[in-house]
Amino acid sequence: MKRNNILVTGASGFVGQFLLERLIQTDYNKIVAMHKKPLNKSIKERFDDQITWNNTDLVSGDCCGLLSDIDIIFHLAGYSSVSTSKEEIDYLQKVNVDITEKLAVDCIASPVRQFIFVSTIAVCENSFSRIIHETNGFPITAYGISKKRAEDLLIKIADRHYAVTILRPTTLFGEHRKETIYELVKSVKNKRFVIFGSGENDANFYYIRDFIEILINVKDNNRALNQVFIASDNAFQLNILISWIAESLKCRKFFLKVPIWIGYIVCYFLYVIERLTNKKFSFSLRRLKAMNRDVIYSNRKILNALNVANKYGVQQGINNTIDWYHKRGIL
Repeated sequence: MKRNNILVTGASGFVGQFLLERLIQTDYNKIVAMHKKPLNKSIKERFDDQITWNNTDLVSGDCCGLLSDIDIIFHLAGYSSVSTSKEEIDYLQKVNVDITEKLAVDCIASPVRQFIFVSTIAVCENSFSRIIHETNGFPITAYGISKKRAEDLLIKIADRHYAVTILRPTTLFGEHRKETIYELVKSVKNKRFVIFGSGENDANFYYIRDFIEILINVKDNNRALNQVFIASDNAFQLNILISWIAESLKCRKFFLKVPIWIGYIVCYFLYVIERLTNKKFSFSLRRLKAMNRDVIYSNRKILNALNVANKYGVQQGINNTIDWYHKRGIL
């Protein structure tokens, strides 16, 4: 029987906590969870003594000593930024590229047999085709470029030493996170949601618990070894997504639809105000473009390889997330 001593980097983050929760339900010998920031009380109580926590700054330190009895790595640690400043680009290089390269090299002299790398859809977010799969997309942001470099280095270094599985998830949402879909939920609840355009464009959200099942399924799965996968749910029209949110909130579906050119004018004026007052707005040109992108990230390859369907789906994920918001008094 194969051992399952597991190392998780970035373990205290959003994906990390859900993965740990799922890992302790499976067969394993030891789980080492690496984190950089101090653990808060809720995380400690959530996992008690079932996890071996290790506080290490991978940017300035190393984990070579931790790999001596590790069989599988889930590399989740990373940094995301939309800034194009030199400082931010340099930090993206350090965290996303240099750390991955260092880990990949250290694994050569260790018993690690599989390196599971959680990358990002930003690696292949643009394409000349509306349907994007693993080989026809390319990065357009500094963040996406840094993750693509990390992927390429990992594949090159690991060659013939250990197996690599790379996952590129689309926008993740779920409980324990007040980001991504939260602003949508809040604006729908307050009847302030505005659709710039028709709302018929496809949106690509992915519920965290469905993604975690993918992570569990690629572990020691021969069909996932040395493969790159887009990890995504089916795409849904923005109109449908907003309807699900309104239904979950038990409120009347109410939103304005205005021509997209008005959205660009609004973004321009908000940008001017930001420059004059240094005040930040949640609505921006970047968000406007994201809301109106009409692409589908194909999940065909991963579903065929793993033969696993999403257990929850986006609609149930929205219900679970909104229920969590209510219980925490966030809405």
